[in-house]
Amino acid sequence: ALAAMLKITVAAIEEERASRVAREEAITKKLADHEAYVAGEFKDHRNGREDALDDLQSALENHIRQHMKFDEKCKAAFREEIASLKNSVVLESQERERHDLELAAALKRYITKLQSSLHIVNSTATE
Repeated sequence: ALAAMLKITVAAIEEERASRVAREEAITKKLADHEAYVAGEFKDHRNGREDALDDLQSALENHIRQHMKFDEKCKAAFREEIASLKNSVVLESQERERHDLELAAALKRYITKLQSSLHIVNSTATE
């Protein structure tokens, strides 16, 4: 009877050990599955953040390039406008100089005619 009880106890212990090993294996599998899931989620989130960062960086670089192009276009337009204004000033200056020369020539002719008239008047007055 003692041997039967010992056999039953050993069988119960073996059964309990086998049950414990099965529970430990299930817990270990569950932990490994959860760890793999969490690692996958972390990787997905990291990849998502890296993609978002790349998108933002690309958008920023694109904006900077567009801003630089716009600045260059504005500078070119300003240079063109300044050149046009300088040209207009030169043309206006030349026009004024031409008018001044025409006025000086007209005054010279007027003075010459006036002197000629005075000379005629003076020469008839002395006769």
